[in-house]
Amino acid sequence: DDLADSVDSERKKKKDSDVSETVKNRLESIESQIQREIGDADKAHVSVVNKAIEDNAGSSRPTLERYKEMLEQRHIAHQWPTGDSKTWWFDNEKFVNVLETNFPSRNGEFADRYGNEFWDKHREENDDETATGFQ
Repeated sequence: DDLADSVDSERKKKKDSDVSETVKNRLESIESQIQREIGDADKAHVSVVNKAIEDNAGSSRPTLERYKEMLEQRHIAHQWPTGDSKTWWFDNEKFVNVLETNFPSRNGEFADRYGNEFWDKHREENDDETATGFQ
């Protein structure tokens, strides 16, 4: 009975988790493939993101949208937030810095969109770097 309870408990945990192990593994593979492709670059064209998703998870529109959403939710990558952008950023600190520089009046909107904790963390890193500067 203990074994059956344990198995049932594990099934419930897996069912209750928001993302399966398979999806997590695919997401890690997608991230690895993109990083290999872009090297030290801060950003990439959407075609690089699409190809990595297609190679690791499938090419249907819902699959592409789902994995892109997960890349953003987990702050692995962010699509440039204007119009129908083809650019995805992979360096969170630079992404926040560029958004702040280009859209200073929209910081509150971006903090809401990406999460206050994420936004504040990367703003602080930017503030720390500019505060110390060259001495």
